[in-house]
Amino acid sequence: ITSFNSNRELDKERYEILDKFGKTNAIKSMLSIPIEIDGKIIGFFGLDSHSSAGAFDNDSVEMAKLLSQQVSGLLERLHLEEELRKQKQQLEWLSGRDPLTGLPNRRLFFEKASAYLSLAKRNHSPLSILYIDLDFFKVINDTMGHDVGDEVLLRVAERFHQTLRESDVVARIGGDEFIFVLPETDFEAAKIVKKRIEFNLREVMKLKNGIVTVGGSVGIATFPDDGTELEQLIKVADHRMYETKHSSKSTKPNSSKPL
Repeated sequence: ITSFNSNRELDKERYEILDKFGKTNAIKSMLSIPIEIDGKIIGFFGLDSHSSAGAFDNDSVEMAKLLSQQVSGLLERLHLEEELRKQKQQLEWLSGRDPLTGLPNRRLFFEKASAYLSLAKRNHSPLSILYIDLDFFKVINDTMGHDVGDEVLLRVAERFHQTLRESDVVARIGGDEFIFVLPETDFEAAKIVKKRIEFNLREVMKLKNGIVTVGGSVGIATFPDDGTELEQLIKVADHRMYETKHSSKSTKPNSSKPL
């Protein structure tokens, strides 16, 4: 393509840029070759001549085409590498997530909690583990169906996020079991978080096909008073959660359907 007017029509964006900076008057001829990826034009390879209206012969066009193809190949490879990088990141994210709630799973929780515990040991700072089991979740599943149960778990995850600080981590590690790690949180501060979680859980949930109220039994363990290793802290928190559940005077959840 050697005509100035033809190039102006083909590559309008480039022409407008040249015109903006007053560069078009000196141009006698332009050569623009499309750069394509998967048959889609993503840009142009352009050459200008200030000396002659017929500066670009067939050899020039063929050379420009070759350069354009090389640029296209490079950009296509970079695009593919970027897509592969994104897919790898997505797979890594999914491998550490509970597929229903999107919360960290057991593996990712242990990675994050172990890192926080190591930091707590270095800084001589407290850290608390909260172990949570939803009350009467099996009743909800059995009487209202697993779809409702899944919806409840999603709502519970949302409410946990409302309770968290940015540094806190909550994971789903079983059907209706969740675990928190609260860095720089002693036992008294953890009790405040526990009460906030219990309060948020008790609020009525408006679901697609009904309403339900759930509760949760929460156990707390704090580093270093209750243990210095993560497994030990989780075991203590789990034990205290079951003590709370067995001593609870909670009744069956209120539920109705439909709304």
